Amino acid sequence: MERIQVDDLDDILCIKNGIKDLVSSYVQKHLDGNTDNELKSRVTSAVKKWIDDTFKMCSPNLEVNGMTYDKALEEKDVEPFDENLLSDLISLESDIDVMTLRVTENRRNSPEIIKKKFEEILLLQSFMKNHAAIIDDDELFPDRVVQTYDRSLCLLTELKKSTTANLSRFERAQTVVTDINKFNSTS
Repeated sequence: MERIQVDDLDDILCIKNGIKDLVSSYVQKHLDGNTDNELKSRVTSAVKKWIDDTFKMCSPNLEVNGMTYDKALEEKDVEPFDENLLSDLISLESDIDVMTLRVTENRRNSPEIIKKKFEEILLLQSFMKNHAAIIDDDELFPDRVVQTYDRSLCLLTELKKSTTANLSRFERAQTVVTDINKFNSTS
């Protein structure tokens, strides 16, 4: 069964109080002047209690700005419902899920990809250094190969440092995403 939705707690309280006032005036009007005041008071009190009980039984079917009626009564200060804010929230939660997945995949796959790239570079550079003397038509060629090899190793070292930094950033991003997910699950 779909819940009755209202934007403001005062809407429900106004209806409830309006019914109470209407019933009280009806009781006062239809019990004649000869009726005992104590009896009028007891009848009015019993009818008001019946109205309170009726609203209490209906409370699971009432929703105030996305909250159950009972919770809204406890909170008292409930913001009006904002459809744009809800859609932004849903979009951000979706973004968090996508980022969590991306961070997880990067943490899982990046070290293996980097390891393979390092191995390919080292294999290629070792091959070049070992075979430089065979192709040596020019006296400067072996020196250029050694210099290129040394520069490549320097670049490889820098790449390794930046990779470590990137992995650290991925880990921090994962921590932030985990904290956001924990916060959202408690809200």
